Amino acid sequence: MASPFSIKALSSNNNSPFLLILVLIFPCLKLAESQAKLCRTSCGDIPINYPFGIDEGCGNPYYKHILVCSNSGQLELRTPSGRYPVTNISYTDPHILVTDPFMWNCQDRDNFSPTRPFSIDISAHLRLSSQNYYLFFNCSENDG
Repeated sequence: MASPFSIKALSSNNNSPFLLILVLIFPCLKLAESQAKLCRTSCGDIPINYPFGIDEGCGNPYYKHILVCSNSGQLELRTPSGRYPVTNISYTDPHILVTDPFMWNCQDRDNFSPTRPFSIDISAHLRLSSQNYYLFFNCSENDG
């Protein structure tokens, strides 16, 4: 009984274009694979997925350089008004949750006002949410 599969020897006459394509594509695939290994997929415990990237050449160019991973492993959002620690990125909603360490002061909660203005570069395809909250942690009734 004959096998349904046949093995043909490659001849230089019939498969030259095919071999040439393989020879040209293989290095490109290896380059793409090595480039993908250069892109970190997290900073601290926060996953970094497309469209964001924290390494050169990673992510969508619209979001280039807005996220920074510090040497201590803290993910930060870079804006014209400063850097803000990122506590969460939701890719399904989508939103980035940031904190402002200058606002964490229980002593001033009755007269609270932001200590610095917050601005964002709208050319980076980001916008402020209408769901902004001020939360004070570890404050007691006696503080302030």
